[in-house]
Amino acid sequence: MIYEIAENVKRKILILTQNLNDYITRPQQKYMIEMVSGVFATKSLNLTSIAGYLNERCGVKHSLKRLQRNTFNYSTLLDISNAYNIDYAYNETKSDDRLIISIDGGDLTHDYGIGFELIGKVHDGSSNKVGYGYPLNHAVCYSPKSKRMFSLYIDVYSYKSSNFKSENAKTIEMLEKIGIRFKDKGLFVFDRGYDRGEILRYMLRMV
Repeated sequence: MIYEIAENVKRKILILTQNLNDYITRPQQKYMIEMVSGVFATKSLNLTSIAGYLNERCGVKHSLKRLQRNTFNYSTLLDISNAYNIDYAYNETKSDDRLIISIDGGDLTHDYGIGFELIGKVHDGSSNKVGYGYPLNHAVCYSPKSKRMFSLYIDVYSYKSSNFKSENAKTIEMLEKIGIRFKDKGLFVFDRGYDRGEILRYMLRMV
């Protein structure tokens, strides 16, 4: 029974990754299937646990090395996923001119992960305290016509990264990518915290 459930999950993940054929390579597709099914099965993001779940003939050690290598090499998969989501949402909502695009910030906190790469202090919105983690930007699109919600964009970053300039720069980067498809479409709704002058001036230039 458990095996049948696992195989059913794998089939659904395969269908999902096949939709990304124009965006990712076969090795990237395989990596996504292994990671997503592994996370579901182990309820963990730990690569060692996922490697053990894969139960490959080469052994856990070699599976783990491959997952570690691919996690590093395929770090652009989130950007690819965002590009796919924006294109998909645009094509699915072409006939709806009353879209609502919600821009929201947040955080991923790890109370016991202070050794994680580039982890820093963030404001935990759930506990209203300062903790260790990463800030994020998130955007979704709602179509009143079809009553469907579409994920557009998610970005997790670090204040300690050498590429980090400012929160405003990360927000504008997100808006530029969404604006390629939705610049003249929909009502943009921002969560509090996005009412900074630089963001407002950018939105006015989009009009």
